[in-house]
Amino acid sequence: MDMLLEFPNMVLQNREGTRYDGYITVMVIINWTTKRRENEQNALTKIEEVKKLPVQDTIWMIDEYTSLRDDDGQNHRILSVMDTKNLYIGTLMANILELSLVQHCRDLICICALTPLAGKPRRPKSVTFKDPSYAEKAAGLDLSDLGIKYMYDGMPKENEPVKMRTCSVCRLRGTKELFKKCSSCQALLYCSRDCQKKDWNRKGDMGAHSHKIWCKRMKIYMSKTEEMRQFPFTYAQETTSEYFDMAAYKTFLEKQGVLDQGLWRRECRLHGDETKCLCSVPFGELPESEDPIFLPVESSILDEAPEKETKLLHDWEAYYEYRGFRLDSPIAILLHWPMTLYHIIKFCYPNDHPEWWDSVDSSCFKLDLIGVEKEVEMLCLFKELGYLCPDITIDIIMYGVEISKDVHNKTYEQNNVKIQIVKGPYHKRADEHRKPHLVVGLNAGLGAYQMWGQTLVKLRTDRIPAYFTDYCQYSCECARTAVEGLTFGTISDPVVNPFRNPVRKLAEENDMPWYSNGFLYRIIYPSK
Repeated sequence: MDMLLEFPNMVLQNREGTRYDGYITVMVIINWTTKRRENEQNALTKIEEVKKLPVQDTIWMIDEYTSLRDDDGQNHRILSVMDTKNLYIGTLMANILELSLVQHCRDLICICALTPLAGKPRRPKSVTFKDPSYAEKAAGLDLSDLGIKYMYDGMPKENEPVKMRTCSVCRLRGTKELFKKCSSCQALLYCSRDCQKKDWNRKGDMGAHSHKIWCKRMKIYMSKTEEMRQFPFTYAQETTSEYFDMAAYKTFLEKQGVLDQGLWRRECRLHGDETKCLCSVPFGELPESEDPIFLPVESSILDEAPEKETKLLHDWEAYYEYRGFRLDSPIAILLHWPMTLYHIIKFCYPNDHPEWWDSVDSSCFKLDLIGVEKEVEMLCLFKELGYLCPDITIDIIMYGVEISKDVHNKTYEQNNVKIQIVKGPYHKRADEHRKPHLVVGLNAGLGAYQMWGQTLVKLRTDRIPAYFTDYCQYSCECARTAVEGLTFGTISDPVVNPFRNPVRKLAEENDMPWYSNGFLYRIIYPSK
């Protein structure tokens, strides 16, 4: 028996990618002679098949659209599945007397996973009912043998997340099996040939981001992967691995004994105690800790100025040896912030701007640190910058938009380092009477945020030496495009920062090497 059913307020996408909004008329073909045992057997034979499917990071919602009676007086239940974007996945009709609601749901999920009306075969990360009251009717529903989480009110929280990837174009999220990389650069991920074609030749305002323009460059960026992994630390092979996701980072911090402690609380989104999650806590409102470093040996060393004569430190190995840290110490994960400033002040600045360096008054070196976030909670670490630059007094003003108003005008002073925090954009809040020797933006993303436009205007007007860091080379090149597009000059070729964070940051949509403060460049102003 065939019949037409209408499903309102859904989105249907056929296998060619065409989407239809509004009411959807679907031909449902029912074999009324199908027996319950045959239905169950079909579903059971597909369990192993379903478990092998890739996972999409979405929730499928089961809904009962109608119940109806056939010519023989038999009652039938129709269940449908759609995702959180109202994309229609499939439907299944069953005789109410022959198939329980629980088994009906299981069969439906198996069929939708293996032969979905939209997209590739895949299983969802989670399944729930559109109407929460249905959970009571489907008591006992268990999809764990399919590798799918059934969600309901009062369920226990998920402990460890599944590692997800994202399509570079449509942003579909799922496990790596759902995606293919660009065969040339091996950098970008795509969920389909259609998305890859769209990305290769983008139109309109996005034309400059077409992959046919960037593919060769990204291949060069990917060639930096091994160089970026080079650290002297005993744990570097682990923390720079392409598999070092957030769950692995949590385990690493647990082994180090610092998870959820002191300044390490911002390092991992996953926590041993969910009540300690700080995702919604504004920067600057992290409760103070009596022991911010929480590593006894490292805390003791950092409390005191070096006894040895000060010398130039070119990289992490030289710094660890000079300060007496063991190479298995994770302290570099915190110290890469002040040590990046040290590298800029001691190496980059004197070489690139000798005329400015010669004019520095040893009584006060003025540094404006712009676009700050986490830095406002790590003030005690900048004491180390003072220890390594004992010949100058360092006066730092931190400017940030994404920080709490509670830290506005907060000050910190320790030995030869003085810090003041200012909430607001640099171009609006900077002291007109202060002429800094140096401006620095860490992990700035100049090409990603419109707010940098007016700050770049100020920098060009004042012609103050300015350095920026970013996570990856692609971000640096986007910064070059932004600076040159505003006719503010250009940027220097990005170089690898020797004091970058030794923990790789995994990007969901690409495999390029990302590290906090990974690459360093400076603004080159146009000739007067």
